[in-house]
Amino acid sequence: MFDDLPLITDEKFLRGKRVLLRTTFNVPLKDGEVENDFRIRKALPTINYLREQGAKVVLVSHIWGDELTTLKPVHEYLSKIIDVRFMDDCVGDEVDDAVSNMNEGDVLMLENTRLHDGEVGNKESFSEKLAKNGDIYVNDAFPVSHREHASIVGIPEFLPAYIGIQFKEELDNLSKALNPDKPFLFVLGGAKFSTKIPLIRKFLDIADDVYVTGALVKPFLIHKGIVVHNEHVPTNIPPIEDMIDNPKLHIPIDAVCGDVNSSKMLDIELCTAEEGNIVDVGPSSLNELQELVDKSAFVLWNGPLGDYQIGYGDGTVQFAKILAESNVISIIGGGDTITVLDNDGINYEEDFTFTSTAGGAMLEFFLEETLPGIEIIRSQKK
Repeated sequence: MFDDLPLITDEKFLRGKRVLLRTTFNVPLKDGEVENDFRIRKALPTINYLREQGAKVVLVSHIWGDELTTLKPVHEYLSKIIDVRFMDDCVGDEVDDAVSNMNEGDVLMLENTRLHDGEVGNKESFSEKLAKNGDIYVNDAFPVSHREHASIVGIPEFLPAYIGIQFKEELDNLSKALNPDKPFLFVLGGAKFSTKIPLIRKFLDIADDVYVTGALVKPFLIHKGIVVHNEHVPTNIPPIEDMIDNPKLHIPIDAVCGDVNSSKMLDIELCTAEEGNIVDVGPSSLNELQELVDKSAFVLWNGPLGDYQIGYGDGTVQFAKILAESNVISIIGGGDTITVLDNDGINYEEDFTFTSTAGGAMLEFFLEETLPGIEIIRSQKK
């Protein structure tokens, strides 16, 4: 399905070439230090391959935050692993001079691209300034390839473009969910119901069972006439009548209801606004998930089962253990999901068949079966 995309390891003439490598260094920070290095480690195979081939590697990335957020903490972390120089900007004369003075195998890390409005605005002038310091462009940033930003779709307008090793791994594994082994279970948690409803509808056609949890269950309860806590409830709930009686669709049987201070276990339909917010799944729901996993050959999971940010991550952790101890093919993703598991010490890189570095891009890939970052490289080759 994606065999037409040029892979950087297929390029034989890299020695001395300036390679603009778009990586994903958008990692969580705590007190100015990297809190989770998953995405950094996943970037290393492509970085090290380019170094070994004698390329001049220029790292391009962003990190989420305000107008002052810097990639310096990521550089400090990365510099403990490889020799890498940091620039205080991503474009400009100083960057141009630094790149021109690079030797074969050198690595140069540029500052956060989102400090320039040309990045999110995909301004041609900004893309051209970035591109002038490269001979080749490599996209190894699958988690942001659903964004039509300059460093994703702008630079390939000026340079020969390839995908990186991690990008290829994402495509190979996530594509399995589009033609999965059966029986197939899809578990979707988190919030943002309005953006995820098309995905629920699509996978009701593809999967044998779809389990919707987290804040996503609220519109289904509202449809039954239950008055729920209004947090994460969309103002205008999209039509769901065509899904509500689908035998493939499952929502939790019971739930933990309350807030940051106190909670109680209730049947899901008793978890009304008076009882508090729905903050986690209950034991009966986890038993049902266990039964669904046991009869499945393939499980795809995205999004936490509860509100881990206020301390309700137990359901997510318990489901992860159920999945890890099973013999099914399992693919998981979503930044929030990884955060919960990482904080609980679960080895998500070994316990599951594949753990994606992506969240929103993973969901858009499943919905559209492609991404802007894929199509720009594909169109350039044509």
